Amino acid sequence: MVLTLTGSTLALIWVHAEKTCLLDNGLSSSLKIHILIQMIVPPLVFLFSIPMSFIHVDVAQYFWLAIIPLNFIIGQKHQIKNL
Repeated sequence: MVLTLTGSTLALIWVHAEKTCLLDNGLSSSLKIHILIQMIVPPLVFLFSIPMSFIHVDVAQYFWLAIIPLNFIIGQKHQIKNL
């Protein structure tokens, strides 16, 4: 639960920084979205692992490994060139 709250707070800080123009103007909008999506993935995976832990604890822990392929898929989908 702590990782979900921490990751969500980080994503909210990113959204706030974007809305109040605190980010570098050189960042493209697609890069901003890509970074936000990558920030949201871990909290979502941890959030979904909580109900999974009621079914089977070991499965819930291995569920956390889904963060790695999900970030890879997101990176492939967005193909950010100006990192």
